[in-house]
Amino acid sequence: GEEEAAAGGLVEVSLPDNPHCHLLPRSVEATDDALAGLSRADQVKAYRAGAAEAEKKALAEVRAEGVTLYTSSRSETGYRCVSKTRLERLGTFAYEVKTIVDGELLHLGRFPSRTQAALAFARHHDAASTALVAGGGGGA
Repeated sequence: GEEEAAAGGLVEVSLPDNPHCHLLPRSVEATDDALAGLSRADQVKAYRAGAAEAEKKALAEVRAEGVTLYTSSRSETGYRCVSKTRLERLGTFAYEVKTIVDGELLHLGRFPSRTQAALAFARHHDAASTALVAGGGGGA
């Protein structure tokens, strides 16, 4: 149960049969416990190092998978549905992914890396588009 999950055990999750429901990588919030025992300066340093590593990993995944990232000249980040948000506690930034699905705002997560966030959106968009085409629906 919850106690086992808090101790780092495995948790069984049942997902609805919904093409818009995806498992996403752990986001920025997952780093809170890891940073808790560090000084503020060390927290910032650790977060930035993790963000740099996440950026490298995301870029490698984009190349390996041949994923097309959706760019936008209207976005501060340069990517569609990715916005930059300030993490006051750390004095640095994270990147949030939000999109509209069937008229509802869908928050896909908060990520330490801009490319990681753009990759999450691209995967969501591509999966939703594939589901719509396979189901005979319209575009994403």
